[in-house]
Order: sequence, then C-alpha cells, then structure tokens
Amino acid sequence: MARPAKTKEKLIDLIDDLDYHEWTIDQLHYELSERGWDVTYSSVFRALNQLEEDGFLKKLASESDKVVFEKNDGHHEHLKCEVCGQFVSLDCVLGDELKKAIQSVTGFLVKSHFFSGSGICQGCSTPEER
Repeated sequence: MARPAKTKEKLIDLIDDLDYHEWTIDQLHYELSERGWDVTYSSVFRALNQLEEDGFLKKLASESDKVVFEKNDGHHEHLKCEVCGQFVSLDCVLGDELKKAIQSVTGFLVKSHFFSGSGICQGCSTPEER
C-alpha cells in the first residue's frame, strides 16, 4: 500500500495533469489506478482531506450530492453545460455592490459564497438560443 505522503504527491501530479475542473474521490482513485498506482480508496480519501487542509484543494457541493474537489487557485464561479458537461470558470460575479444589496434587503452579511450555474454552452446551443 502507498504511503500517505506519496499518495498526496501522486494526487498533486494527477490533478495538475488532468483536464478536469473538479474531481470526485472515485474519479481520482480510478485515475491513479489507471496510471499503475496501487492505492486504497481510504488512502485517497485521507490524502484529499490533507490537501484540503494544506490549502491545495477546495471541497465543493455538487448537484449529485457527492463531494467534489477543485484546485484552490483563487475564487471563481462555475458554469456547466447541460449538454456536453463542459465546465467554464469565470471571475467572481458576486461583487461588492451585490453583497451590499443582499445585506440591505435581508440583513445578511455575505462572508463567502459559491455560485454554480448550468445551461448550454455556445458550442452546444443553436443560433436561436443565443
């Protein structure tokens, strides 16, 4: 069985190499196995949690209620195409003016947020839908 430090190193290499935006534990465990790295599911789970604690990854909620991870490379928002599954990252859309408006209307002080939108990307949409 792989040692935890080696599993973390392999996960960092894998995440830097993959062309995904976010990953489930299942996906990462599978990808490590495909690359010949013999590691248990629980080792991957522990290593991912350590990478989150280290600040390399962020845990996100997903539509499927599975835990997903993404690289912690600055705050951004997410759009996902309902047809092809493509993820698009965009700069934060919840700016200071919107935070102030939310607080004004609700009294709620927004400290952090997660925005994820879904729709149809330009490549999958028809000219009439654009």
